[in-house]
Amino acid sequence: MKRWQLLFLVFMLLVLPMQAQENGGVITEYMNRSALEIGPLNPLRCNTAWCERITDLLFPTLFAIDPATQLVTDGDAGNYGLAVDVSADVGDVYRVNLREDAFWSDGTPITAYDVFYSYLAVVSNAISSPLSSYYQDDVPFMQVIDAHRLDLYFSQPNCESLANANLPIVPYHVFDPVFADVVSDFNAEGTSEEQYKAWIERYPEANFQVMIEHRFDRYPDVSWGPFVLDEPVSLDDIHLRTPDNRLAYVFREPDSIYSEVDLFRQGASDILINPPLDEVEMLAALPDVQMVTYPALAWDYIAFNLADPSEPSSAFDRDGDPIEQGQHPYFNDVRLRYAVQLAINVQELIDVGLYGYATPMSAQILPQSWANDATLDPIGYDPAAARRLLDEAGWRDSGQNGSLNCVRCDTARPDTILDVGLMYANNTRMERIARLVARQLEEVGFQVSIWGGSFNEAQQQNFDLYLGSWYHDFPYDPDVSILFERGEDIYGDGFNIGSYVNDAVEQRMADAESVPGCDIAQRASIYGDIERLLQDDPPYVWLYAQNDVVLVRNDVIGFAPYVNAPFWNLESWQVVR
Repeated sequence: MKRWQLLFLVFMLLVLPMQAQENGGVITEYMNRSALEIGPLNPLRCNTAWCERITDLLFPTLFAIDPATQLVTDGDAGNYGLAVDVSADVGDVYRVNLREDAFWSDGTPITAYDVFYSYLAVVSNAISSPLSSYYQDDVPFMQVIDAHRLDLYFSQPNCESLANANLPIVPYHVFDPVFADVVSDFNAEGTSEEQYKAWIERYPEANFQVMIEHRFDRYPDVSWGPFVLDEPVSLDDIHLRTPDNRLAYVFREPDSIYSEVDLFRQGASDILINPPLDEVEMLAALPDVQMVTYPALAWDYIAFNLADPSEPSSAFDRDGDPIEQGQHPYFNDVRLRYAVQLAINVQELIDVGLYGYATPMSAQILPQSWANDATLDPIGYDPAAARRLLDEAGWRDSGQNGSLNCVRCDTARPDTILDVGLMYANNTRMERIARLVARQLEEVGFQVSIWGGSFNEAQQQNFDLYLGSWYHDFPYDPDVSILFERGEDIYGDGFNIGSYVNDAVEQRMADAESVPGCDIAQRASIYGDIERLLQDDPPYVWLYAQNDVVLVRNDVIGFAPYVNAPFWNLESWQVVR
């Protein structure tokens, strides 16, 4: 048996590279799960990054996103957007004009009825869409004017409304061939909410349950764009063909013997995204591989608790009246918060915790964003300055044992030991980083205990420090006011877990979203102001953006990635072997 296994292994090592060569112009990528496990291929129901990789190549979106800037732009022949004459400056009602040269793969025109059907399905709650929450809260209704015009209603319009309201579009005629006739016969007056109520009386939300377990989930045979989905070849593969029926892209599950990394190293695949960080250096050194790395749409932070952790509460009661939250015995003093930032060697966290694959952040804006002020440097590592600030704030080593206690501090009782608890998002990477942070803080006089916990536990607001991560969708929205506004300081539920209060920050964040004409330069200037405010009065320790790593074989011609959009031109790639 052992000899048979050895012969089989040798055979596979020889055959896999041969199979890759036989692919010719086919781009092959391996995923870590089967086609049945990646999630629905209906883009309204897709709920994983794996199915998004496929649906992004098969379906239009209401608005086009410029991959270079991550800003909304006009739909045209070079992208997947439908709306034209786009302006970021929106009001309560925004008129959308659709291009007239878009057709589904079966020849049916793509129209405003497809957009309306997709919107209604998402807000219906009938299909378990991850897109539901935004549209239900911020887009109370949509109204079809004619086949290529519709109106979007916004409850709180701002400069990010169009980007946030972007929506993948599905062909209504696959699910309800007479839907357009129903819309054409519908007429209602009143507010957007009243019109929507009248509509669902005419077309009940339960109608959209037809999408559940529909064949379209696994085989969307009507699509739009440079690819069409091939008939399923096996349970483990997804094949995309060009409209002229050329096999172009294969998304495949590894077998039980080889991982995605093994197969890429052997030459059996062309693309590898975010391999284990401890293997990147080895993979990048392969002679026939090109690698790009850039800040991902994710960043790590350490939140300060500014309220009394022994009696946590929301900022407001049910009547909207403020609640006295007390103060944290250490971090209500901005000097201690700044001392923590200075005591943490962010580059060491990156080098040890992420093998060097992260980018330091100055404040709350991701470094690749148009909204980031590139002239503002991250706060540097300076443990001597941290010790001076702690001493100035009245925390001193009176026992000569390396730990600090309150001598003349303003926020704690005399002789209180500077003992903090650091809770971290409960995974092995964060545990490694938390241990580094604890050691760095202990070097300037803190005593630190660490434990793992979820963000839901952090929302109980009984921590001192919380190490976590934030993740953003593409395109990146620089507005993170939800993290720092008082209205989100909700015990057990809100995102302002540290009970941060800064009226100037809240005002400038509102200003950035309401610039007349949504001028990008003016908005960027305001976000720069906010970054400086959040450096001077930090709610978080500013750490780093995690980096994405993309590896592509040298025989893939046309690979020209943008940050956060490496596959924007996948249809133009060629494989030369």
